[in-house]
Amino acid sequence: MKNRKNELVLSAIALVKAGEALEDAKGKLRRLVEQGVSYESEEMKTALDECLKLQQQWRDLEEGHLRLKKRIPKS
Repeated sequence: MKNRKNELVLSAIALVKAGEALEDAKGKLRRLVEQGVSYESEEMKTALDECLKLQQQWRDLEEGHLRLKKRIPKS
């Protein structure tokens, strides 16, 4: 049981870190738009790809975290 709780805590930490990275990536996209960078530029495409990759990573981590949470009985 204790190992599962440790897994859950580590999963939550990974989820928070991924969320922070995603928010940073969204901020970068926002700044590029505000600076008037072309949507067709390599810089914008790279920033968007990074944002989408991090968003998928966050979703995968969230899904795993929720599965772990369901396996732990409520006390």
